[in-house]
Amino acid sequence: MADIAIRNAFEFFSYSFAVITVIMTVLYQFVPFFRKKLLLSKMLSSASFFLTGIFAAAVHPGTYAFCMLAALFLCLLGDFFLDYKKKTFFIGVSFFSLGHIIYITTFLKVCAPSLMPNIVHMVILFFIVVLMGIVHIKMDKIRFEGKNKVMYLYSLLLIVSFVVAATRGITLAISGNMPFGLSLALGGGMFMISDAFLASQLYGVPKLRRTDAGVALFYFPAQALFALSIIFH
Repeated sequence: MADIAIRNAFEFFSYSFAVITVIMTVLYQFVPFFRKKLLLSKMLSSASFFLTGIFAAAVHPGTYAFCMLAALFLCLLGDFFLDYKKKTFFIGVSFFSLGHIIYITTFLKVCAPSLMPNIVHMVILFFIVVLMGIVHIKMDKIRFEGKNKVMYLYSLLLIVSFVVAATRGITLAISGNMPFGLSLALGGGMFMISDAFLASQLYGVPKLRRTDAGVALFYFPAQALFALSIIFH
């Protein structure tokens, strides 16, 4: 009974920190008090999704939990370095790239069954997303020049990460594990949308106002969903 009570407590805290992630994100985007300390407030959101993962891993420990925590922590470091100073931006991008590599490897190798039977669908989805990315680049006049051209490589990595997460999520949902499947598919999709807003904000002429809010409101919940997926694994 004690073990069940502890497990339930950890699960409660995991869901609670997922909710706190969203609340903190809304606060630091729209409340002046939190916007005055933008980096600190942002890192509170990052710490919240990481704590979501910590408590989720306590509920369901194992290889999947370890890999997801590693990716979440790398992204937390990425969050810090992206905004710490201009010269640390690409350090942040490097941490995010490592995080995506772990996400991709985890969804491909740690989760079962193999996604190889879905390879054709994954290739089709990849090219559809690339096409949508090109349209987005043209619409918002996004330009990666000079050293920023490395962002093309990051964009391809992000697309692969989304395709793998979405494919794994859809196959899981179809097989009956709807919570696990939705957390991966939605998390991957929201992560990509967030970075699309970020590309417009930093390198383009965005059609929408407050792209910074779009970045945050899609990104942090996406990470919270990835963190919660540990419980559903």
